[in-house]
Amino acid sequence: MRKKMVKRLDYYDVIKGLAIFMVVVGHVVTMCIRDIDNAFIFKFIAQTHMPLFFFVSGYFTYKALAEGDGRVKEDFLQPSLLKRMRQLLIPALVMGALWYFYFPHSGLQSPMGTTVKDMLLSEWKNGYWFPPVLFLIIVVYYVFSILVGALRSNMTIYVTAALVWILLLLGANGMREDLCNLFSLKLVAEFYPIFILGVFARRHEKAFSRMMESEIVQTVALIVGALSLYVIIYRWEFSFMVEDMVAVIMPMYHACLVIITVALAKKFCAAYEDSKIKGCLTHLGQKSLEIYLLHYFFLFPMPFLQEPLRAMGLGITPIVAVAVPIAAVVVILVLGLNQVISLSPFLSSIMTGKINK
Repeated sequence: MRKKMVKRLDYYDVIKGLAIFMVVVGHVVTMCIRDIDNAFIFKFIAQTHMPLFFFVSGYFTYKALAEGDGRVKEDFLQPSLLKRMRQLLIPALVMGALWYFYFPHSGLQSPMGTTVKDMLLSEWKNGYWFPPVLFLIIVVYYVFSILVGALRSNMTIYVTAALVWILLLLGANGMREDLCNLFSLKLVAEFYPIFILGVFARRHEKAFSRMMESEIVQTVALIVGALSLYVIIYRWEFSFMVEDMVAVIMPMYHACLVIITVALAKKFCAAYEDSKIKGCLTHLGQKSLEIYLLHYFFLFPMPFLQEPLRAMGLGITPIVAVAVPIAAVVVILVLGLNQVISLSPFLSSIMTGKINK
């Protein structure tokens, strides 16, 4: 039983490792090289890595207290908000503040707020949006878990989850822009469905695992996912497409992405159980939050690569050949810095969210 648990954690760590490496590659393209953001590879990365993080976060946020006979005694246990605040909000505030002061000396030219107020009222929080958005989604999940605590019907639980999403969408569209940006509410509404999918995938783990192994499900996910991605990336080609339609297509794409990625990760881990590549991706997955929080400080300007890459048509191969090695060096340096920071439990807790047990 213990061996199976380790394997399950391995392929989710591999997914997180791949996702965080894609984050760094994407930032090398958009912040170091700059002005080639319309390249397909960047658009693909931008629509891929963060949904995977939110799915895995939802998967491991769900907890249930089971009775001895296997029946669930208490479902949707509430997560510890204080612990999540220490893991997510405090490091985001500390590193976001350090990045705010360091950025003018970095040589980078990515647009950032010029004041602390601008940074706080920016939807993207100068790059540090993921931890606070994940924390807010966990707060929403906390409320959701209380609402469904007394419910018996699975269908009622799913309807409740859908209603919460609708309320988030309405809030994102109806709230004052400054308040909406303060809480990054549009991002909360965008990634809440895939987080909840992770919750339900853990709740119905055996059924979810069987679905991942279905060739029909995988085929449908490949076709629907590809079509959805095309619509999302090139939405201007569809003049009839309104924002509300994209809001519906996005969760559909995220679900297909998860099905494909989990299926591939399971096959990869089974085929390359003791490989160095798997070991590296697993390690990156286990250090994904630290890499996210620290990697900005190792980015550097490379605008001289803009014209050569444009001359090659912004092709996938030349951009990958440039961005991947640079991202690898950045990740290595980040892991080294993280080792130094880990010497101090206090600094490690406020800078990378590592809580000693």
